[in-house]
Amino acid sequence: YLDANCNGTLESGENITSTPVTVSANQKICLLVKVFVPTNTPYNAQDKLSLSASFDYTNASPALSAAQVRVDLTTVGSASDAGLKLTKSVDKTTAKSGDTITYTIAYANTSSGALTSLNIRDTTPAYTLFNAASCGTLAAGLASCTVSTAPAAGSAGSIVWVFAGALTPGAGGTVTFSVTLE
Repeated sequence: YLDANCNGTLESGENITSTPVTVSANQKICLLVKVFVPTNTPYNAQDKLSLSASFDYTNASPALSAAQVRVDLTTVGSASDAGLKLTKSVDKTTAKSGDTITYTIAYANTSSGALTSLNIRDTTPAYTLFNAASCGTLAAGLASCTVSTAPAAGSAGSIVWVFAGALTPGAGGTVTFSVTLE
């Protein structure tokens, strides 16, 4: 879905898109993915979605183009352990080469049961270099948070936050990471 106001919530009038979207310089688009899981789906069933974007920069000399793919893996949980909501935000709406950008991922347990074995994974965005990652606000029921995987400063790659304890129903917190725009 095209998230017209980029608020991370699917609203009336926001349409499904499966065709190319043309954008101009400095234009921002936000997309939402809605996953439908039938009631008879077995526990631990997975749905893998790949979102592809290709860029052709017009009037560039030499010609520039790039392609990116983001993969989302949804795993079906039971009623007592499903319900993790993640919301990612960024501190700047525009940035130029050399700027530091900070991403915050808010997590919340929207289920009726505690969530255990919680890991949050992300990757440095294209054309950015990693600076630092931190655990931010620790939610109720969690004993600790560590950044178990992160690229070296000045490089790109995966970031993994690992939590010990059980995230209680209704509780939530944040993790953050910062990058420098190339």
